Amino acid sequence: MTSRLARLGWIVSSGPAMLLGALVLHALSVRLYLARWPIVYKDTPETVFLQVIEYGLVMPLLYGSLFGAPLWPLAGPVLGVVGHLRWRLLIGQLALMAAGVVGIILLVTFDPTGYVEWFLD
Repeated sequence: MTSRLARLGWIVSSGPAMLLGALVLHALSVRLYLARWPIVYKDTPETVFLQVIEYGLVMPLLYGSLFGAPLWPLAGPVLGVVGHLRWRLLIGQLALMAAGVVGIILLVTFDPTGYVEWFLD
C-alpha cells in the first residue's frame, strides 16, 4: 500500500514540472515552425506536431496540475499522519511540486517573448 501511494504521489507531484517541460517544448516548437516568436491574436500555426504537443501533452498536464497540485498537499500529510506514507517521501514530493509551480510562475511572470500571452489567447 505504501509503495502504491508513494508512486502515485511522485506522479501527481511531478505534474507541474512536467507541465513546465511541455510548455517549453511547445514554445520551442512554435518558435522553430514560425522562425520567430508568435504574435498575439495573429499567428495560428496549424501543424500536426504542434497539435499533438498541445492536446496530448500540455492540456492533460495542465488539468492534472490544476487538480493534483492542490489535492496532494492536502491528502499527503493526512496519509503521513495515518502512517501510510513516510514523511521523507512526502517532503521530497512536495519539494518537487513546489519547484514545478515556482518554475511555471516564473515563466508566466518573466516571459520576454510573449509566448504565454499568445498561448492563452
